[in-house]
Amino acid sequence: MKFDPRKSIGCRLTALAVAGALVGLSGCSSHVETKRALTAETSNLKPLSILYGQYTSRNENRAPANEADFKKFIQTSGQWMLEQFKTDIDTLFVSSRDGQPYVVFYRDNPPPASGIVAYERVGVGGERLVAQPFGGVEAVDDARFRELVPNAP
Repeated sequence: MKFDPRKSIGCRLTALAVAGALVGLSGCSSHVETKRALTAETSNLKPLSILYGQYTSRNENRAPANEADFKKFIQTSGQWMLEQFKTDIDTLFVSSRDGQPYVVFYRDNPPPASGIVAYERVGVGGERLVAQPFGGVEAVDDARFRELVPNAP
């Protein structure tokens, strides 16, 4: 077998192109994950879920009776949170992504076994933000959403 330097260079260039493409793809994936995390961290759902967790911890692990009960708690015990997240009580209950009020679980409609306490009604780009108490917020696709909130309309 005779060495052909043109084939050797071609193989090296192909290998470099494939490696570059893989690095580029992994960078895109990482960028998407970073964007999801930033969206979850900056959404109104984060302070809402933190306050929800505080409510339950101060009330024998019981969910708020209703929105009015939860808002009353926030007005008396959560003003610092509203200031920290630069929001107000009415804006807190609305998704900045889909413009819809969040679905929040109250005593008459308790949270599912997954622990989700609130979620985006519609979401954006095939994903919804879901929240657990004390600030755990993540963007999930529809299949994962159905696993976490099986009785959602």
